[in-house]
Amino acid sequence: MTDQMAEDEWRRAGFKVLAQDKDKVLILFTSDAELTEFKTRLARFKDDPLTPKGNPPHNGLFANIEAVAAISPEDRLGPRLRASGALDVAAINGRRYWTVDVEIWDAATPDGRQARVRAIDTFITTAGGDVLSRYIGDTGLIVLRIKVRGTLLRRLCHVAEIALIDSPPTPDLETAPLSKLTIASTGPAIAPPADAPIIGIVDSGISLNPLIALATADSFGVPPELGDADVHGHGTRVAGVAIYGDVSDRIAEKTFAAPFRLLSARVVNDHGRFDDVSSITDQMQQAIKALHAKGCRIINISLGDAAKIPYADGRVTAWASTLDHLARTLDVLIIVSAGNSQGAPSAPWGSTPDAVVTLYPSYLFEPSNRIIDPAMAACVLTVG
Repeated sequence: MTDQMAEDEWRRAGFKVLAQDKDKVLILFTSDAELTEFKTRLARFKDDPLTPKGNPPHNGLFANIEAVAAISPEDRLGPRLRASGALDVAAINGRRYWTVDVEIWDAATPDGRQARVRAIDTFITTAGGDVLSRYIGDTGLIVLRIKVRGTLLRRLCHVAEIALIDSPPTPDLETAPLSKLTIASTGPAIAPPADAPIIGIVDSGISLNPLIALATADSFGVPPELGDADVHGHGTRVAGVAIYGDVSDRIAEKTFAAPFRLLSARVVNDHGRFDDVSSITDQMQQAIKALHAKGCRIINISLGDAAKIPYADGRVTAWASTLDHLARTLDVLIIVSAGNSQGAPSAPWGSTPDAVVTLYPSYLFEPSNRIIDPAMAACVLTVG
């Protein structure tokens, strides 16, 4: 398109808009006959834009069309796959096995969604692949986690019902060095009141040292097989800040009084990855709904995609979309991190530490320092 058109314009012309990306609009044609008729009308408009009766129907829409083309297999390759070197279908290694997330175009009805998932599920399993999990949202988001050989992955790139194929996100668990602290130096530890507000942490779990344990109401894994213990250490640090704020101030005051209770949902495995079987959409939905069911309305997710791909193609990701939906439907406040900047000499503000302040905010506009998945979600509070 030369200019963006309102979705109502397309609906009046008989089409459903699936996605918009800057100057491009992707349209779902419900039958080959409609596509043929559309192209016929477009060709007629280009040959003779004015008729004896005046402008033909949808003149404004046709006038804005620069070109019409089918979605290519390469259009279905997600940003993480492309970043790994799979810039086209031919670059996919056919001999190795790939674990990927497959997003499917929405269907018109819930039954249609189920039927579309069954069809693609059958296609994959018949060809020797494995469907590890299925997520069918109630707002049109459909994601399959699959493990297939590269030869089958190439074939899936040609399936019309598939919108996107991408590698799963990997959590960025960058942490700063720990300060050494002994129980003797903390002063008295005071548990929160029984009716204190509850903060939910979706992270790598928690380690129940005495300062964390006295404020923890419950902890669990999503899926349960992950357990709740923090092998990596990231979740415990986040929990400490959530409960006590600036820990250095608490040390100086020599008192650790916890004003909040804590709920922890572990979504990161022992290898520092999200679950190998469940998709990130499935993990987030289960974790946040479980926290909400236990009385939590403030939920912190200090996790982002380690690939650090900033707002790829102007498209909101499945992870961000899921958080938006949960924030609206559950009426919860979800807090996410904008992402970590590189440190030391490779930092976007340079090698001088003071430049993080003196050069603010210019370095935030560099491509390498843009917000990352899921920080672009619309209905969450993103903190940098």
